[in-house]
Parts: sequence; C-alpha cells; structure tokens
Amino acid sequence: MNFKQDYDIHDIPLWLKPSCHLLAMLLIAPLIIYRFVCQLTLRIQIEGEPTSLREPSVVYCYWHEAITCGLWLFDFRHIALLFHPKLYMLPFYYLFRSVGCRKFVYGSTGNQGRSAQDALISALQSGFASTLNPDGPAGPPKKAKPGAYHLSLQGNLAIVPLQITVSHRWRSWDWDRKFFPLPWAVVRVKVGPKLWAKNFPDKAAFLWELERQLG
Repeated sequence: MNFKQDYDIHDIPLWLKPSCHLLAMLLIAPLIIYRFVCQLTLRIQIEGEPTSLREPSVVYCYWHEAITCGLWLFDFRHIALLFHPKLYMLPFYYLFRSVGCRKFVYGSTGNQGRSAQDALISALQSGFASTLNPDGPAGPPKKAKPGAYHLSLQGNLAIVPLQITVSHRWRSWDWDRKFFPLPWAVVRVKVGPKLWAKNFPDKAAFLWELERQLG
C-alpha cells in the first residue's frame, strides 16, 4: 500500500480503511515507544517567561529542526494542531492522539489553507494554544514563511518564539536536519518576547525579528 496516494484521511475508501489504519498504527508504534522512553529520562530546562508553555491563545513558534521536541514540551490537551490531512500523515495522527491532542484543524498551505487558518484563529481565540514551524513544511531551513505574520495580524494573536537546543541528539538527513533527543539528554528552551504583527511596520520587519529571536 502506498501512503502517498491522493486520499485524505477522511475519505479513505471503506475497503481500504482497516488496512490503512492498522498499517498507520504499526508504522508509528516505534516513535510512540521512543517518545515514552524519553518522557521518563529527558530533562527540560526553560529560560524566560512563561516557564510552563501552558499559556492560552498564543502561537508557539520554533524551527522545523526541533519539531520532535514538541512531543515533550507541550500539553497537547490544550493545543489546536494544524494538521495536513493527506493519507501519508495518518501515522502522525495516531502519534498526536497518543499524546492527548483532540483538537485537529485540518489543512495547510495549498490545501484548504484559508479556511484552515480561519478555523485555527477561532480555536486560539476560544482558549487553545497552537504551535508553528515557520520554515516548514519543506524549507528552506531557518527561513520564516509569512504564516505566523498572517495568524498574528488577522487574529490579533501573540507569537511566542522558542529557541530549542538539545545536549545529546541524533540528526536526520532530510532538508531540515531535524534532531531527535537521545535518552537522558537535556532539552533547553529559551522563550523569547511575544511578537504581535500589528507592532511592526510591515511583514518583512516582523519576519526579520522572528528569525532573529529563533536563532
């Protein structure tokens, strides 16, 4: 079975559903086990305010290379997650379900992007927080795209930049060189000042400051 088939996770043909969901759970099981092991052994050090990363109605922003670290940093029961709904993302749906996420906003750039953004803003204004990797989903690395700016401007929302480093890690070979913390590593998070798009003269100035804060 090819998980790159042009199906959304909501419109899988009935005859394919059992095998798709079973395969998705089998594929993601090692990552769920890895997350559980690291949950028991990682040390999280947060510098700056807030130190809990539990504030409502904000967007936590960090580079795509640190995307795996979100599995330990956030309480996903209070996160509205912008989620690409293509079939190949089904294993990751189960991953985020396993960490408590129940508020999925389906869509991404080029895939019901505007309606998804409106739904995400509504969820944020109702008290959820969210996360965003501004150089995702395909780079170039550490070059912020305007999604954070538009979310902040249209929803009057604060963007909270996070610099994330890990003491011991393994890096992937894909475009972002994403890192995976090793057990007993230290994850250090530097929380930057909140950014509001309305406080900047234009989009370029906002994105320049966001990139500077993200390091």
